[in-house]
Amino acid sequence: MALGFPSYPPNTNIGAQFNLNGNIYTWNGKVWSLSSKDLTLGNLNAQAIIIGNTGTINGAQIITTATLNSFVQTNVSLVGGADISITTNTNNLTIISDTSTFQTVTARGSITTTAIKVANTTNSVSTITGALTVSGGVGIEKDLFVGGTVFSNGKYVLTTSSFYETVASGPDILITATQSIVNGQSYLVISDISTFQTVTERGNSTDKTVIITNKTQSTSTTTGALTVSGGVGVAGTLFANSVQIGASIMSSSKLTINTTQATVIDVYSFIDFRSTKYLIQVESGQGKSFIQVIEILLMVDNDGTVYATEYGVLTNKGELGEFSADVQNDNKVRLYFTPKYSGPTELTYFRTTVAF
Repeated sequence: MALGFPSYPPNTNIGAQFNLNGNIYTWNGKVWSLSSKDLTLGNLNAQAIIIGNTGTINGAQIITTATLNSFVQTNVSLVGGADISITTNTNNLTIISDTSTFQTVTARGSITTTAIKVANTTNSVSTITGALTVSGGVGIEKDLFVGGTVFSNGKYVLTTSSFYETVASGPDILITATQSIVNGQSYLVISDISTFQTVTERGNSTDKTVIITNKTQSTSTTTGALTVSGGVGVAGTLFANSVQIGASIMSSSKLTINTTQATVIDVYSFIDFRSTKYLIQVESGQGKSFIQVIEILLMVDNDGTVYATEYGVLTNKGELGEFSADVQNDNKVRLYFTPKYSGPTELTYFRTTVAF
């Protein structure tokens, strides 16, 4: 029993009454109720206490949900702040609501360390459509992955995958896709596969000097640093140390002798050539004032014996030296010249050799 009340009412009917200390209490189905009666209580134990008017605890007035709004309005000024709305419902409850928007929140702080996910799936077909639109530029410090197509200024942005499909190989160009072993990124490798044939098919003339640095000697019409299956047309002067025409070779050279000793001025193999003709120009004296022109014929037989003859000798001040020839053990024919004067003597010769 609490406060002298029976644990249960004398009957189960709502409205049953009980007299306690001269006060009549009525059973409302849940608790004993005392109406229109001022009471002063000490400790109170009950499932519910219903007070018809204002009550106090330790001299302070009790505030209920019904009286809260009036107390806030009369005693405390409750005013909504930024993004806060204060309203009262039909039950006199004070409702404090958050009215903030994305604009007002980001106006107070637009930085977050939390990942942001936009779950809206609206596709973008312009700069003002899609699940996320940005009127200004976008700065991204790290990688950007896009699952769909990327457009820039209304133009389709090519990637390493779409670029390969967009760019096609042309003449003499090979395009291959390769993947880096280091970072796995894909690259397009554009290679020039042109050859001399394909280039000259598009244009076989040039106003630039062509230099062939290969030094392979020619021993036939199909050997050498440059071979030509057809003929060769030369509009200007042709300079060559030697030129072979069929079984004959034409060559020329120049040298200076500063002695009166016999000096070798030319050597060739008699195994390859049977006969030789020389046209030789000799100059000596101050200002090359002494001049001699001479033709020489040489022939070698099967035993290696050389035969020589001079003819067509022209001089302005007499012959400037003597010519001789021999064949040594190396099967080489040597042509010698012994100058008449010790001063510088310059010889220029043009040689035609005929093969066996």
